[in-house]
Amino acid sequence: MNYTILHPGALTNAAGSGKIEAAQYFDGKGEIPREDVATVLKEIVTSNHFNHQEFQIISGDQDIKDALTQFENETD
Repeated sequence: MNYTILHPGALTNAAGSGKIEAAQYFDGKGEIPREDVATVLKEIVTSNHFNHQEFQIISGDQDIKDALTQFENETD
């Protein structure tokens, strides 16, 4: 069975920035717009690269695709 568990930071109603940070675990707290979470979910669902993964996302400085690619490369 394939699965991906995504833990977003505190959800906000702000407009999405298209920029996130992704990691296995963050020590601190962070926020993320719902729009960015939806975009990340779309990327995950349309990719086979995140099967059997669990990770966290918060607002950050990297484009969503770049942040997910970097996270994928770090966990391979």
